[in-house]
Amino acid sequence: MTRHRALPLATLLLLALGVGAWLLVQPLASPFVAPSAERVQVFEVRAGEREISYRVLRPEEGWQTQVMQRLRQTGWQLARDRYAWGDTEDYVPTYTRVTQMWLVRVDERAQLLGSRDEALVKVERRLSIQWR
Repeated sequence: MTRHRALPLATLLLLALGVGAWLLVQPLASPFVAPSAERVQVFEVRAGEREISYRVLRPEEGWQTQVMQRLRQTGWQLARDRYAWGDTEDYVPTYTRVTQMWLVRVDERAQLLGSRDEALVKVERRLSIQWR
């Protein structure tokens, strides 16, 4: 095989690996859904962005707390927000997670929005290939 043929083949192989990894890491909506949820809707906003909304049957159980506990169990961390203190009215809990699989890095971010009765979770996922 000549060098001119090897480069496109290697590029195609890396692209296939990246797409395969992307499909593999597409998460289920379940970690973002509280147990007392009904009318769950998942919207693909655009590639890598998803919105999950639902009504909470038992708001006294705190859907955000339940989702937060699930996220922490799977490696998500609360993003540091230097503006969070003193502005609890507008504060949006945001969680992040970074996963590295060989050359593929996945950066994820989830925002827990909504009210006590209505949940809205915005999930963003960015995929990149790390050469170094």
